Amino acid sequence: MEGRAIVLGCVALLAATVEGCGQQPSTSITVRADPATVLFGDCSLAATGGEPGRRPSPNAIRICQTAVAAADAASTEATFERSGSRTFLADAYMFAQQWSEAIPMYQAAMDIATKADGGGSDTTRYLRGIAAAQANLGDLSAADQTAGSAVSQKEKLLAGASSPDYRTIHAIELRSIYTLATQIKQARGDVAGAANLEAKAAALGNPR
Repeated sequence: MEGRAIVLGCVALLAATVEGCGQQPSTSITVRADPATVLFGDCSLAATGGEPGRRPSPNAIRICQTAVAAADAASTEATFERSGSRTFLADAYMFAQQWSEAIPMYQAAMDIATKADGGGSDTTRYLRGIAAAQANLGDLSAADQTAGSAVSQKEKLLAGASSPDYRTIHAIELRSIYTLATQIKQARGDVAGAANLEAKAAALGNPR
């Protein structure tokens, strides 16, 4: 879910005023916002604390569970609200150290996003979360495999970046993935594997 602006929540109504002709009085038309969109906005705010880097609100899990239900009720298609609300819910589960709940939520979000993009989406956002949750559950073998998939995918995206800006973004994200993958290798006692990833991270330099 990178690159998208956070949708502000708690907006119930959008009022539009249409002026009549001559001496006709103006008519106010109230357009009701889609509940799934509104609740997704509430979920994004709750899960991020209002902005990146802040702590989720104490009721983030409940709010995002409601958003997931509303998105599913609104559509069975692969909508942004369905994948996004699940991603934020998974993030909230991770912060609450509910690793087992986070994994299927990231997986479901990834499946919906992949379907929406026709299989060409960047799924490293979800893979990182799944790998971290697997590692915290002690399943280091699965975590290593998942992190490896994230590394491979992001390396390909970096190699095929179409502009310097995209290259910078992918490089920054790849560095974060390398760090996670290295920690998992170290936890498994794979010294050589960890050293290889550290060398790759160093080779990235300092993207600006």
